[in-house]
Amino acid sequence: MPESELIEMLPDLWRGSDPDDTDPQYLRLWKTAWLANGRRTVRDGPHLPKGRTVRCYRGQDADAPLGIAWSLDRRVAEKFARGAGTRQSNRSGMVFETEVPRTAVLAYLTAGARLR
Repeated sequence: MPESELIEMLPDLWRGSDPDDTDPQYLRLWKTAWLANGRRTVRDGPHLPKGRTVRCYRGQDADAPLGIAWSLDRRVAEKFARGAGTRQSNRSGMVFETEVPRTAVLAYLTAGARLR
């Protein structure tokens, strides 16, 4: 399969596979996709919001290692802190917040971003 097709499919494959985003192999995969995409953010929809930096949020169990999947929407992170990522609602996780340079974002996936 040509690399360009894989890059095009990667966002859908990522969403559909429920990967353990703390595994370093996935960071390598996204870096490879970013490089193959001309050092541009891999995306499945609109561009990142304008600005030099982007405020990002991640919801998870407090004692779990940080993963690579973050959201620009605090409400999405709050849902993951409550257990959306584990399909359990009895969690009492926490939300991490950070500001990163816009150029550090490897991928921006917005299709299917709403959690129910």
